[in-house]
Amino acid sequence: MKFKKLSSMMMVAILSVGLLSGCSNSSGKDNETSSGGSDKPKVLTIATGRSFYQGEGTDIFVHGSTNVWESLVKLQDDMTPACDLAESIEPSEDYMSWTIKVKKGIKFHDGTELNAKAVKYNLDRLYHFSDVDKKYDKKTENVDDYGKIKSIELVDDYTVKVTHKEPTVDFMARLSYAAGAMFSLESFNDDGQIVKPYGTGPFKLKDYDETSDVLTLEKFADYRNGKAKLDEVVFKKIEDASTRLSALQTGEIDVVADVGAIMPQQADKVKSDDKLELKEQLVTTTHYMNLNKSKGKLFNNNDLAQAVSYAVSSESIVKDLLQGYGKEAKSVITSVSKKYSKDCGYEYNMDKAKELKEKSIGDKKESIDIIINSALTGRWPYENVAMLIQSQLEKIDIKSNIEVVDAAVWSERLKKGDYDMTLAPYTISTGEPSFYFEPHMKSDGAINVSRSYGYKNSKTDKLIAKAATETDEQKRVKDYQELQEIARKEGPTIPLWEDVTLYAVNKKVKDFNLNLLFWSDLSVVDIEK
Repeated sequence: MKFKKLSSMMMVAILSVGLLSGCSNSSGKDNETSSGGSDKPKVLTIATGRSFYQGEGTDIFVHGSTNVWESLVKLQDDMTPACDLAESIEPSEDYMSWTIKVKKGIKFHDGTELNAKAVKYNLDRLYHFSDVDKKYDKKTENVDDYGKIKSIELVDDYTVKVTHKEPTVDFMARLSYAAGAMFSLESFNDDGQIVKPYGTGPFKLKDYDETSDVLTLEKFADYRNGKAKLDEVVFKKIEDASTRLSALQTGEIDVVADVGAIMPQQADKVKSDDKLELKEQLVTTTHYMNLNKSKGKLFNNNDLAQAVSYAVSSESIVKDLLQGYGKEAKSVITSVSKKYSKDCGYEYNMDKAKELKEKSIGDKKESIDIIINSALTGRWPYENVAMLIQSQLEKIDIKSNIEVVDAAVWSERLKKGDYDMTLAPYTISTGEPSFYFEPHMKSDGAINVSRSYGYKNSKTDKLIAKAATETDEQKRVKDYQELQEIARKEGPTIPLWEDVTLYAVNKKVKDFNLNLLFWSDLSVVDIEK
């Protein structure tokens, strides 16, 4: 089996609303066990616009949508956290510590059992997983992905106690997605890097072809909730949107699914094909104009940045470019969040835009550089969105130079601050506001720094920290509403639309559905032979 090393940004700072303690125990489901008596294996082939294989030296090796690994905590349809691999997760009265009990009898793909030692090792590894060099280093703590942890201790064979340096009310939700991903102790090398991804999910890694970027999985016979109905699942990376759809129409693949998998302009083609079904799902991904607000840059002038917010019409983007498959964004926070404030967006108002532009720089004409990541153009119509922005900004005497560059160049230019504006998606994986505010608006936030936003405000820093440790839920809501208003007035990102993900399946595929996080439970999916 060939493996390659890729860098990947760790998505572990997952926060929560709602459920703060305890777990709901769901009963296991008894899936059909195989291929209905036929010797022909059931194989599902899924095309995505990006690679789901990350490889050695990364935090989770393969994307969560592969169903290879599972987490201690799983998010429910209403985005509240519930136990998955954990039997229970209970906080102390002051939320300074949490006790995690894991379910007994759960097997990893290598046959070993999930226990407290495995949980402690995985939490230690991810807690110390450096965002800088992507290597496990016990001397380098990650940036508070689990809160400010003081210690992780073994209590008994199936119990772990995590103690924090300050109240951490959202710790349970922080354990969802990658932060709570569990792998067998046999998965790691001496540096704590995953070399064999032995998870607990319904499918396990069979093969990866680096040349074609094809990932093949096979069902795990000892899966705790019963065998999957499919024998194998194949993930194929197909960057070009037209090629993805063509492969689906010819039967080369069975499903096109991921956020941005089917472009809005392809919807009618899918609908007109009797063999296919078009599905849609509002997800927790929002698309933004990201501004360089560093000193010396045009958008360091906050009035001018607000002028741009008023000048660009989200309604036009959704109606004219997305053909209605999108939702106008009214806040930097997804509307799925229970702390969402619908009054923290900008309504299109060209008169107001001109007024603010005049206030900020008078009748002076300016020009900006808008850079677009080419890797994203096969999933969303970013070039067309940029051209619409270009035409609207011309009305306030701002000319725009649009450049489409490859992903590596895009990242490097953002890091250097060599841009004025870019377009990018961001997924708030639990709908919890801190998952946005910590990386984007803290002065030392990971994305604020890596994209050279140049946003700094000590008041914002203090409020973000306060909200993260506030144990009174009503006060937390108030804090996050205030932060959303700050983001509206001076933040480095301007929300445009919330993603309504389109995906397409061959009608012979049964029970394939995406959730708010654009994941599918592959253990229940079936396919007609």
